[in-house]
Amino acid sequence: MVDLSTPRFLQMLRDTIIKAVKDVLGSFVAQWEVSNKLVWRIGDVAEQINLSESTIRNFLDSEGPYFDAEFPKPIRLGNGAGLRSAIGWRRTDIVAWVDTRPTHEMSYQVDKKPAVQNPPSGRRKSMATPRPCA
Repeated sequence: MVDLSTPRFLQMLRDTIIKAVKDVLGSFVAQWEVSNKLVWRIGDVAEQINLSESTIRNFLDSEGPYFDAEFPKPIRLGNGAGLRSAIGWRRTDIVAWVDTRPTHEMSYQVDKKPAVQNPPSGRRKSMATPRPCA
C-alpha cells in the first residue's frame, strides 16, 4: 500500500497537478504574464495589438508613408548613451492608443443583389440545327 502522506508522493502529486494546469492553460498563462509587464518590447506589442513588428516600425518612421503620429513613442531601457540601446513601450501607452482606434461593425448580411453569372455576350448564337455528316 502507498503512503499518501510521504513528502515524495506529495511532491509528485504537486508536480503532476502543476503540469496538468500548465498544459490546459499554457497559452492563457503566457498571455497573462505578458499583459502584466509594465514595459513591453516590440514583440510583446506586436502580439498584443495583432500587428507585425515591421508595421510597428513603419508607424514610427516619420519619413515613411505609414507614419502614425498618434502611435506611442518608445522609451529607452538602457542608459541611453547609444543609438542602439534597448527600447520598449509602456503598457498603459499602448492600451490607451488601442482604445483611441475607431471600431467598425462588420456586417455579415447577404448581398441583396443576385450575382450575374456569365453575362450575355454581344454575339448571337445560331439557332440552326446541326447538319448530319454525309
